[in-house]
Amino acid sequence: MKIVDMFGCHLPVCALNFACLNELVKDKHNGLIFNNAEELTNQLETLLRGFPRSEMLENLRSNIASTEARSPSSRTRGGGWNTWEQNWDEKIKPLVIPEVSQKSDEWLEEFLNRKRQNATTQ
Repeated sequence: MKIVDMFGCHLPVCALNFACLNELVKDKHNGLIFNNAEELTNQLETLLRGFPRSEMLENLRSNIASTEARSPSSRTRGGGWNTWEQNWDEKIKPLVIPEVSQKSDEWLEEFLNRKRQNATTQ
């Protein structure tokens, strides 16, 4: 699940190779796959060379953001990886904040505004 979380934040991964990893990570497209500590070390050195302007890191990030790097759940819909916020709004928010009425978003915004106002007055 961490790989999906990272992709949702448009972050490429370095992942230890295992049997079904290729369902998520495409080596040198949306992340890097390693088999041992030496390979991981080399990958990290390559990724961080020139940081924060690392060409390889930027390429991997842009591939995640593109529609070519599709999540298993969105392949059938034709979309790319959802962002963390999109996944929250679509999947978790309805479970955590039941939509009793059409005004749940308004209620939440009002609640957060009151909380911000209280924080600034204290």
